[in-house]
Amino acid sequence: MSFTVSPDGLSITCHDCGFTSNNPNDVMNRYCGKCHKFHEEPNPGLAPALDNDAFDDIKKILTQGPTPADLDMVLEATAGKPLPRSPEQGIADMQARLRQLTEEKTSLLEVMEGVPPARYNELVSNLNSLNNQIKEAQERLAEYRVQKEGQN
Repeated sequence: MSFTVSPDGLSITCHDCGFTSNNPNDVMNRYCGKCHKFHEEPNPGLAPALDNDAFDDIKKILTQGPTPADLDMVLEATAGKPLPRSPEQGIADMQARLRQLTEEKTSLLEVMEGVPPARYNELVSNLNSLNNQIKEAQERLAEYRVQKEGQN
């Protein structure tokens, strides 16, 4: 086999030149952007876990880009403190974040069905990360609701 798709299905590494691409189109088409060639061999370890529907789900997640709530979370993590916002805006942002995380979790759970054991542990790790992010967003939502109640 002249290539390897990562266990999470999000990158492909060409064994001919060593180049790794994170482009979802390269992964789906088994293409090396450096060698400019298509790898014809299927990856049997990936096939049961990542059928066309799974690739569509991954592509959707990758192409949607970050939401405003995602960007705020990154800015807050960088600053080490929450961004100034009204409780109402905080509530709306956290509700949007929770909807997004819940959709991502649902997609991940669908992908996990029938996954080979070698890949399952990595996906469980991703699921745990999503669960932690959901918990954090729920806690922040509760904080904003308390702030709003304090204003009334």
